[in-house]
Amino acid sequence: MPTIIFSTEGIEKLLSNLNPRKACGPDLIPIRILKKAAKEIAPILQVIFTHYETGDLPDDWLSAQLHCLKKGIKACLQTTDLCL
Repeated sequence: MPTIIFSTEGIEKLLSNLNPRKACGPDLIPIRILKKAAKEIAPILQVIFTHYETGDLPDDWLSAQLHCLKKGIKACLQTTDLCL
């Protein structure tokens, strides 16, 4: 598979060309915010995308703490931090 190169200019161009009338994505950031802040956001996204592509991710990005909450049951297991 060919290597993808993420340039700040390319990311900025893509963000600037977003349609503000479209719905936001799962991050719930309004498109108009992404479009207006394209110049400031592009360098940050470039670093994130490059690290993701190379697989060189910080350890805290690879770990998660999940909390299962089931409606109607209040007892939580203290040892696993999960709710039943």
